Amino acid sequence: MHIDLAAIVVLVLGGVAVYLAYRRPGLGQALAVGAAVITLLLLLLQGQQVGGGCSSPADRQVGWSGMQLP
Repeated sequence: MHIDLAAIVVLVLGGVAVYLAYRRPGLGQALAVGAAVITLLLLLLQGQQVGGGCSSPADRQVGWSGMQLP
């Protein structure tokens, strides 16, 4: 089993954040808000990557339910 360096860094920083939130509840609330904002930004940015949009004019005519519009 191999874990890359990015996963190790995220786990260590997560552990530090949990410890700080445990020791100082006011800081924990700020960390929770920051984590929520970062999560939302990442989700928004992932939706804008190449391949996330319509690829042809026919795709743009498909309605929300997946049915073709006239």
